[in-house]
Amino acid sequence: MHILARLSRAQRPTGVARMHSIGQAGFTLVELLVVLVILVLLASLVAPRVVGYLGSSRTKAAKVQIESLSTALELFKVEPAEERLKRPNQHVVAALLDNGNFRAEAIAALDSLLSTSDNDEERAGLLVRKGVFLEADKKYEEARQCYEEAVKYNPNSYVVLNNLAYLLGKDPARLDEAVALAERAYRAAPRSPAVADTLGWLLYQNGALERAETLLGQAAGGAPDNPEIRYHLGLVYAKRGKKEEARREIERALEAPNFAGADEARRTLESIR
Repeated sequence: MHILARLSRAQRPTGVARMHSIGQAGFTLVELLVVLVILVLLASLVAPRVVGYLGSSRTKAAKVQIESLSTALELFKVEPAEERLKRPNQHVVAALLDNGNFRAEAIAALDSLLSTSDNDEERAGLLVRKGVFLEADKKYEEARQCYEEAVKYNPNSYVVLNNLAYLLGKDPARLDEAVALAERAYRAAPRSPAVADTLGWLLYQNGALERAETLLGQAAGGAPDNPEIRYHLGLVYAKRGKKEEARREIERALEAPNFAGADEARRTLESIR
């Protein structure tokens, strides 16, 4: 599966994880005013949607949006003090615009930062997030180009390798290449449920069912509430003739309120009853 958030998650290992060592100086008064402006924008763009989620009991969706914006603000603080006000902080702008359903504007904000960044790890993270936005719009070829460019800037990033592998796995002609990338991602991050899921899912498609079951079981153990992982594991069980286990996993996946693959999962469940 994707590693989502995907600038926020991609950037945490190289930025936020080091926040305490490089961001101790804190905010100046002017910077605090900038953050205040950002929070006002956040309220105008996102608060109505978050309130709507809470009112309809969709608290998980609201929490995801809040975390995304919180991460963007963390990235703002990590930015070296002398850089914070030199240019608009596009990390925050992109998060605000995307959460406000202005994805084209979010991509433009990321492109603006890409055009001025001279840090390879930052460029890779920005390209990953742009790729995720493009995938959400089903622009898979453009997304692939973003991920392949990101690999050039950060060839050892498990986030970049994982997302590129997952996307390439949609093309049967590139499945072996996808598996090789996913293997590299797994060696770099063997405890990541998302990475284990990607490799397991690609191995399932490639017919390596025993190892696929092991990896997807590991992924499900690390992210038990993720419906996509549960569904993938259920498909492996079904392919191996373990119908009871397959039904259990697919039923667990269908318990999730916002599972994008629910219709397909229901059809699969009917076929193995």
